[in-house]
Amino acid sequence: MSEPPIPPAGPQPPSEPRKGCLQVLAVLIGGLMLLPGLCGILLAGLDPHEMLVDPAWTAAVAGLLAVGVAGIALIRWGIGRSRQ
Repeated sequence: MSEPPIPPAGPQPPSEPRKGCLQVLAVLIGGLMLLPGLCGILLAGLDPHEMLVDPAWTAAVAGLLAVGVAGIALIRWGIGRSRQ
């Protein structure tokens, strides 16, 4: 005697509800964080000699650039989550 076939299960529920507001907020905040990075690039480009002479100026520009890089990471996280 053979066994009856097992019927396939219904559609699977989504694994996780999308958090659209969080993604949009992350991209917007990341965009705002790009502005200090842009200022750091401009300040470094306007007077590169000052960066070599004054360590405080170098630290300030490096901090601005770090905020810009964090903004890029936040935007990538927000966009990457929307593609999943």
